[in-house]
Amino acid sequence: MLDIDADSARGLVLAAIVLQLVFLSIGVLVILFFFAAAVNSSYYGPGGTPAMVFPIFGLALPIVISFGSFWIVLDYLLILKPIDQENLEKAESNALVLGLIQLFLGGVIPGILIIFSYMKIRDSLRNMRMQNQSGGWNN
Repeated sequence: MLDIDADSARGLVLAAIVLQLVFLSIGVLVILFFFAAAVNSSYYGPGGTPAMVFPIFGLALPIVISFGSFWIVLDYLLILKPIDQENLEKAESNALVLGLIQLFLGGVIPGILIIFSYMKIRDSLRNMRMQNQSGGWNN
């Protein structure tokens, strides 16, 4: 059973994943909006197709979806799943690495939430070590 610090770390990781899902959805909607706006633009290339619309947006959409999904899957597999399995040592190191990487590459807010979850996991591990050294809380 998880203590309160590990449980709040779990909640922070879930919040980061939900935020990443929201940002991914917004990114997809923005790309689709610009795609629709470009299709309706007055600049058409040969044959009546909008110039440069399909290559640019055809590439941007899969890149945004795969990049956003990549961080969501990593957060789930490397942090949330070990916390649920009560493997906090593994979740601690993964949270620090992923938090720092996401801070610069995957989004500032989810990165900060992952770093906060690292701190909560570390607090939980410290409490568990203190409890084991003292032989329990009731002694």
